[in-house]
Parts: sequence; C-alpha cells; structure tokens
Amino acid sequence: MVILDLILPRMDGGQTYLAMKQVDRDLKAMFCSGFTSDQLISSLLQEEHLRAVRKPFRIDEFLAAVRDSLDTPRV
Repeated sequence: MVILDLILPRMDGGQTYLAMKQVDRDLKAMFCSGFTSDQLISSLLQEEHLRAVRKPFRIDEFLAAVRDSLDTPRV
C-alpha cells in the first residue's frame, strides 16, 4: 500500500498514483492532504475507489482509512 500527499514537487499525488498503477494494477493507495476539493482529484478518488484523509487528521481517522483502503477490493 502507498500513502500519497496530493501536492508533490514534480508530479502531483494523482499522477504518481496513476504511474504506479501501471506497474501494479492491484496497487492499494490512499491520499492525505489539506486539499481535497479539486474536481480532478475528486474524480480520481471516485473512479478509483480511493480514500483521502484531510490534514490535519486524528490518528484514529488515519488508521480507519488505511484499514478501509486495505479491505476495499480493487475494481
């Protein structure tokens, strides 16, 4: 499983996820970011059935999102 921030220096988290998914179609992933309102990101999360945890987050929220991400079957 990979946990990505949406805002990264060279490639954003969405682009990074899509590149990694080309290597492993069964990749489990989730995002952590203070920015989850962008339409493009929202579409990616919905299409790929991915979770996003908004910063700052509580550890129990983070752990629940990790568990849910691991348990969600890939489509």
